[in-house]
Amino acid sequence: MTGEAKNLPPMIFGIYPGGVAGAPGNTGTVADFAVGKADNPIQIRRALAQLQGSTSLFIIRSYVHYIGQGIIEVSSSIVDQLDQYRGPCQQVDLVVGYHADSYVKQDWQQGLSQLFDQYGPLLHSLQIAEEPNLYHFPGDGVFPQISQVIVDGVKWAKQEALKRNLTVKIGFNTLPSFAETDPFWNSLKELVDASFLASLDYVGLDFFPDVFRPVAEDGQPMDLRQSVQAVLTHLRESTLKKANIPFNVPIHIAEHGWATGPDRSYERQAQVLEIVIRSIYELRQTLHITHYELFALRDADSSNPGLFHQFGLLRDDYSPKPGFLTYQRLINEFG
Repeated sequence: MTGEAKNLPPMIFGIYPGGVAGAPGNTGTVADFAVGKADNPIQIRRALAQLQGSTSLFIIRSYVHYIGQGIIEVSSSIVDQLDQYRGPCQQVDLVVGYHADSYVKQDWQQGLSQLFDQYGPLLHSLQIAEEPNLYHFPGDGVFPQISQVIVDGVKWAKQEALKRNLTVKIGFNTLPSFAETDPFWNSLKELVDASFLASLDYVGLDFFPDVFRPVAEDGQPMDLRQSVQAVLTHLRESTLKKANIPFNVPIHIAEHGWATGPDRSYERQAQVLEIVIRSIYELRQTLHITHYELFALRDADSSNPGLFHQFGLLRDDYSPKPGFLTYQRLINEFG
């Protein structure tokens, strides 16, 4: 192991409170998203409060997109009405995806500054770009110079936060990467320098074990628990090390979830959460993991058997699946 993070505070938990999910596609339009009923602010606030319980901090993950020329596009009512959704002791993990066709550094910085103008006091963290090593929509790996976008964005965002006396954590995220030839990581490591590392507060991981690729049955080699351990250990001890990102930069589990649907029971979703979150917690010291955020609060459309429509802990009518109570209990135990 590369080291141990001693005396870590309690794990910080959070959730994406919407239902819309990005689905594979090539056009970048709404047709590439799993959508359903409109959000219900009262039901969302109630569910978030129930999950948070007595924990002193709970994170709400939300998404906006930079579309070029200094313009931030807010396409989610969750973001547009954060004050309606955010309760006491809740802060925002805001993701700014990069959806511009070209890169102009000054325009990008202008867009990030506007985010601080609008959301700065609400923020717990700001994630620069979304899934830069996913090379088809909705991943930001489809856009040119994404590594430079992240390096410049992290530096500028940290500068803006300090200028405004805001304690906002600045980072970026990734999908699990096992390929030696991963274009994003190979380009990023050439750009990592002292000023970037001084500005970088975390690296996020989006991972969905046993969703897009099945794992072995529980108790067998490379079952769910072992798969989680393998992915997280590889991120810390191989991917980040090769990019010269040190152990003192923590890992945030930025997105994790397990979709229900045909042959994917509600009961198994609850079991998956139990296994994955406990596995992450067991590794938090040796791998320096500080945050876990679940995707998502509710289904986009509980009647749609498509994989991307049923990630929620709640059905689309806000009635709970067993996983909701499981997550509530784990937050209370570990948070």
